Amino acid sequence: MSITLTSLVSPLLFSILDYSEPMNFASIFIFEPPKCEHQVVFPHYPQKVGVLKYDESVYSAQLHMENSFLRADCSVISLPEDADRNALLKAMLTNQITQIGGERMMILEYEINDVEARYTGQVVLESTSVMVSGAFYLGESSVMMLTAIDKHSAQSSPESSRFLASATHF
Repeated sequence: MSITLTSLVSPLLFSILDYSEPMNFASIFIFEPPKCEHQVVFPHYPQKVGVLKYDESVYSAQLHMENSFLRADCSVISLPEDADRNALLKAMLTNQITQIGGERMMILEYEINDVEARYTGQVVLESTSVMVSGAFYLGESSVMMLTAIDKHSAQSSPESSRFLASATHF
């Protein structure tokens, strides 16, 4: 039985999108949704770009590659001036880790400050080892959430690493 990366992660974390059919570009794609203070670079045009069906305030893009899956979500948020930004990022990061692997995920890297949070972990899903990396970028009125999943890997792929590092605030 062949297991694809999509079959491993889709039921666990990812939702169906309303999206427009992508054009066939061979070059990079810059995901810069409206009202989002961050942008991120995908190595190719994502198969799905649009708003989430269950939450139209979240813009999302998903790129499925042979052994990797990249996803970016941007959500408009309203933070009080005295918000504990560190605690908010920690809660988002913990929630994603719980959704993907929970206690089965071995966390290899974990870092939080007032504007970003990052983690890398390894988990076995349906007898397949995957490397999971996430990054959250908190602005004044939006948060960009990035996820990269690499199948059969002891480290993140170059595409995943570049994707996670490409987020910029403007």
